Amino acid sequence: MKILCLSPNTNVESIWVLPDLALGGVYRSPRVTHLASGKGVNVCRALRRLGGDGLAQGFAAGWLGRWFADLAAQEQLTGEWTWVAGEGRQALVLYDPHSAGDATLLSSPGPDVSAADWARLQVAVLSRVSEVAAVSISGGLPPGSPLSSYFALIQTLVEGGKPVWVDADGPVLEAALHARPFGVKINAREAQGLLGQPVWDAASAGGAVRRI
Repeated sequence: MKILCLSPNTNVESIWVLPDLALGGVYRSPRVTHLASGKGVNVCRALRRLGGDGLAQGFAAGWLGRWFADLAAQEQLTGEWTWVAGEGRQALVLYDPHSAGDATLLSSPGPDVSAADWARLQVAVLSRVSEVAAVSISGGLPPGSPLSSYFALIQTLVEGGKPVWVDADGPVLEAALHARPFGVKINAREAQGLLGQPVWDAASAGGAVRRI
């Protein structure tokens, strides 16, 4: 079963291992890993590792975009990218193995995209949708993305009878819900932001699900 994994906000993710990290220090990392990333790309990666079949699509731009595409190809992730003007997005993950806390994530904004760019991405998605069993749309949107274009793509896929799963947050999640996808992946924080009510246990989570 092939799944189309749409990742509008792709990036190169560089993971730096920095023991005993503190602001203002000078560090030499013993290990740095560079990955093609973006939530949809991560879905495609997980599918491949589980023995499934994924096709990643999304925006790419500039030198970072070319590096991103090369990294994806090196992992043998099947990807088709809609190229736009500007420079791609880069994420820097600072991981301290001696800390009990989460890693620190720094991210650049990425390229500005327009309604015309989204129209080209929609053409690319629809050209492949007959080959897949479902569509996964994951992550945030690049700067300048019209929510109406995002909504229109999901609505077109849903009206075409294709199961669509969405992982998003904030206004992007709200726009996706109005298009009535097959399912959404949502956590407590995202539900609270959407509904304006606390979600702290199974009962409140159930109530939030019913409202959504």
